[in-house]
Amino acid sequence: MSKKSLSLDMAQKLYENMILSPENLPVSFVYNNVKYNGLKNMTLTSKETSPSEKGEKIVYRYKLDNTVDVVLITDYCTEFGQLEYTLWFENNSNEPSGVIRDVYLIDTIFEGHTPTLRGCLGDHQNYYE
Repeated sequence: MSKKSLSLDMAQKLYENMILSPENLPVSFVYNNVKYNGLKNMTLTSKETSPSEKGEKIVYRYKLDNTVDVVLITDYCTEFGQLEYTLWFENNSNEPSGVIRDVYLIDTIFEGHTPTLRGCLGDHQNYYE
């Protein structure tokens, strides 16, 4: 098996574990002084899957409470094993929401001997290179 095939297999497993089961997504945040790890303990209200330029796009909408929805947009490129996701919070009520703080889009530990992140040039002209 080639190195590229192995990398694509690993990316597919990561995609299946995290995006097809978003409760496993390594995000965390605190809402109303309650810490959330992943999207567990929320009600999934909708899931829309569609093709994208890269492969497959999925939009999940979760109900956090009576005021706040958590929206997760994912995109997976099967050709390169590239996984993207965006998470945001929406207040869809006329009431003020609780306090959202300590939002981490990747709350995880990279294991292995000297793990290295390669190829991250950041958004908006390498703003956080």
